[in-house]
Amino acid sequence: MKKNKIGLITTHDTNNYGAILQTFALYHFLSKFRKIEIINYDNHHISDSMRVLRFEASLIGILRLVKDLLRLFPRFSVIKKIRKFQNEFFLMTKKVNKDNIKDLNLGDFGYLISGSDQIWNPACMTSNESIDETYFLNFAENITKISYASSLGSYIFSDIEQKTVRKNLIDFKHISVREEDAKIQLEKFINRRIDHVLDPTLLLSQKDWVDLFKLKKSKNRGKYILLYSVPHTKLLKNICSHFSSELNLPIYSINQNPFSSIKVNKHIKNTGPKEFLDLFFNAEFVITDSFHGVCFSTNFNKNFIVAKPEGLSNRIESLLKSVGLNDRMINSSEEIGKTENIINFERANALLLNLRKNSKSFLHKAIDINRV
Repeated sequence: MKKNKIGLITTHDTNNYGAILQTFALYHFLSKFRKIEIINYDNHHISDSMRVLRFEASLIGILRLVKDLLRLFPRFSVIKKIRKFQNEFFLMTKKVNKDNIKDLNLGDFGYLISGSDQIWNPACMTSNESIDETYFLNFAENITKISYASSLGSYIFSDIEQKTVRKNLIDFKHISVREEDAKIQLEKFINRRIDHVLDPTLLLSQKDWVDLFKLKKSKNRGKYILLYSVPHTKLLKNICSHFSSELNLPIYSINQNPFSSIKVNKHIKNTGPKEFLDLFFNAEFVITDSFHGVCFSTNFNKNFIVAKPEGLSNRIESLLKSVGLNDRMINSSEEIGKTENIINFERANALLLNLRKNSKSFLHKAIDINRV
């Protein structure tokens, strides 16, 4: 009898809305076809964000503790909401770490899937920027291995790291990544085809999200601009000032920091995953520099602007290019007044529909589902 159960390893245990919701989306999609469990891998570098108060004996550690104390009650509320969300929607294995994960009983699993999020980016996943081979499924043998929308972010593997990656990917049956440049980089040194697919949040249509979470237009909140960003750069401040004045709308900010360095009308510090979706769904306009901010703005057909993040922005640029919305990114303050307020989503929706179909087809093939 063929083993059909799926094990999924991803960034499922973190105080990060995009990570939690991409986990939900992939888990939900796959659960329609196979039994699925999340491999409850405790990567301390990631799961540390789920501690209400964090401390380490360093200047950064002390500053972080002070910050956590200043936002103690909202932070406690957010983490409680994320835990509730996990318990409500995810079936997980027992908790394991790098030392004992090989003891995990994988006898019922026919497939292991790694992805999505930046699980293959050492700069994100470990404190010393080393490759965590657990996300390359090095703990398992004789199981069909698949990657779905795994991301490197903007990371470029060194020659030594390439050997490690090549060794780990050699027994993967299907490999896909989230960004076009990740596909190009990997194909060069592993010498096999890599598929470029959508982030899991985009596997679900707007209607899927609305139906699953019973999202409704709010009658009491009124129209608002939603700001979703953590680093409040000068460019972002200038964008907020312009569009708040241009649209004559208040700004609501999703930001867990104790204080906002941008003048906003409502600073929402204790948003849970469901409230996050509701705030995006009801927004009149979105300003963001977040990859998942762009995902939900696009999927929900929200007029939006992207402030180019400091540093590399390949994740966002790859997504915008794929749906024909390259012009939504503002690179400098001089470009602010040159951007249209209204987006015609007709072409973007058609492109997204086709990308969604191809991404679903990849998964159907990978887990032996013979229908789209």
